Amino acid sequence: DYIPLEAVGQRRDRVVAFARSRRRERAIVAVPRLAAGLLRKQKSLLPKDHWPTLKIVLPGEFPGRWRNVFTNGTVAAKRIAGGQRVMSLNTMLEKFPAVLLEPSAQ
Repeated sequence: DYIPLEAVGQRRDRVVAFARSRRRERAIVAVPRLAAGLLRKQKSLLPKDHWPTLKIVLPGEFPGRWRNVFTNGTVAAKRIAGGQRVMSLNTMLEKFPAVLLEPSAQ
């Protein structure tokens, strides 16, 4: 199944995020969009200045720890008011300008 993921925070219109789900398997993809304006001032999409408050909201049944397939780093979701779990785009894009996540075995 295709599951669009909600982005919340400043510049939420500048990211595309979705999940794929099949039986118990899960994956999350997030990429910047409309990035040319951001690149005019800086040469990279990686600096944290671009995504200071942007978070991706996870579906309730998704795990809380994820492994970045491109960098092998881990990303952990945090609970916010209302019980939703979110992941920081800063953390997700820290070392590579796109992210493909799979549930972490750790």
